[in-house]
Amino acid sequence: MFPPCEMMVRDFLPNVRGVMIHRLRKNGHSQLAIAKLLGITQAAVSQSLRRSESFYQRKLQQMGISAEEIELLSKLLHEDLLESPERSNGTLYAFWRKLLGDGRLCEYHRTLYPQLASCEICMTPISAETLDAKRLDVIRQLEEAVKSIERSPFFSNIMPEVSVNIVYSVDNPQTTADIAAVPGRIVKVGGRVQAVGRPVFGASQHMANVLLAVSAVDKRVRAAINLRNDQGMKEAVKSLNIHSQVIEPSRAELTEDDVIRSVASAYAYLKTLPAAVFHEGGVGYEPATYIFGENPIQLANIARKIARLYVGLARASKPSKG
Repeated sequence: MFPPCEMMVRDFLPNVRGVMIHRLRKNGHSQLAIAKLLGITQAAVSQSLRRSESFYQRKLQQMGISAEEIELLSKLLHEDLLESPERSNGTLYAFWRKLLGDGRLCEYHRTLYPQLASCEICMTPISAETLDAKRLDVIRQLEEAVKSIERSPFFSNIMPEVSVNIVYSVDNPQTTADIAAVPGRIVKVGGRVQAVGRPVFGASQHMANVLLAVSAVDKRVRAAINLRNDQGMKEAVKSLNIHSQVIEPSRAELTEDDVIRSVASAYAYLKTLPAAVFHEGGVGYEPATYIFGENPIQLANIARKIARLYVGLARASKPSKG
């Protein structure tokens, strides 16, 4: 037996840790602090620092992971480790599963085990045996929507600092387990847009809870996406005749529950889909735009149109030279 998880333990994880140890050290963390963050001993940290960061990067590149992706993963893991060990685990595993699912590690795996020349088990799509027909359809539509977003040359311009997620639920969702999302979120990679992982159920908290709250107001709402919030966004949304509500900025510190309640309350004034809610933010919360619709493909198409309009408006507003 030659399972791909062997590559995770032997090749992927040690070299990702090596990259992360160097990144954390350069950002001023002590060896003891790094050891606690990564769940290893201080001696292991010290030993890893004896080798250069480029050593670990080359090892990952030999597996088929690009330098750009290594930088992306280390950046995301750095952010997540400081926030939550659970979130960093989710990001790491989502990235790994996407590499497997896209067939990116097959060539490397076959160099280790030539017996696997015809193996494609990691690229096998989610089957009806794993999910019922309705949940399978949710995943498939969400995957199509994510691919559409990734193909957009303009979408990165409307992404907020906290990155993007798009969520889609079964009919009448009861918990976040009934809502599919992109684990690890959708992020910028250079000038491109990339999903860190493939959509799965229960992968989101904030966006899933926002969708649950709005769905309780209007059962037609089964999909949502978060985008940046500024004047250009408002103008682009208005030009598409999408009805919207604005939540004024708060001078008080906002909790996630505060945001969710206010978004659901604002949506209650809207009667048509798609619809937008502009949250102007507050202490501890970045302004955000929430777009709601009946399915993620509809929202992906709208987001692509908004992105194109947003870029056009920005170019038109620039003063001409001379």
